[in-house]
Amino acid sequence: MPNGDEDRIGHQTFEWLLRLKSKSRARQHQPSVLAEAVTQQPSVGSTPLTANIVTNAAEICELTAFVTGLVPEPGMLAPRFFLASLLPRHCRPCVVVVSQGRRVAGLLYAAERLV
Repeated sequence: MPNGDEDRIGHQTFEWLLRLKSKSRARQHQPSVLAEAVTQQPSVGSTPLTANIVTNAAEICELTAFVTGLVPEPGMLAPRFFLASLLPRHCRPCVVVVSQGRRVAGLLYAAERLV
């Protein structure tokens, strides 16, 4: 069970992601995927990391293959489990997909609260 510090850090991280998404939205009109380049230490021959925010439920379900490649029984890591945990009238799914070239490097599940 998270303590107060962990909960506060998680909340601050989530607020940072929402601010990042709001800034991206100001530049584009409501796309289902937003792309932001993530800075990385330069190294010879490395491909830069990119982060895409996916908000479309069908596109989020397509990430199942990546999660299944991590663990044979994804359980609570599965995109369908994440989508099922949300109340559609109260929040919208957001998944940050971190990629290096064409390879998915990681995922971060988040929910955007609707007001």
